[in-house]
Amino acid sequence: MGEIETRPLAAHEIDAVIAVLTAVFHLQDKTELIGDDEEGYIIAPKEINWETLT
Repeated sequence: MGEIETRPLAAHEIDAVIAVLTAVFHLQDKTELIGDDEEGYIIAPKEINWETLT
């Protein structure tokens, strides 16, 4: 089997991981819309107890 390369993630790779996690949370109805029409909106995970996250 091949070896898994360990290296620091590039900024774009970190952004991609965050986007995927946010999408998964959104599909599970675990996100909320934050912001307003004037400043714009962002979708963020709802405040939850991360210790019980499954």
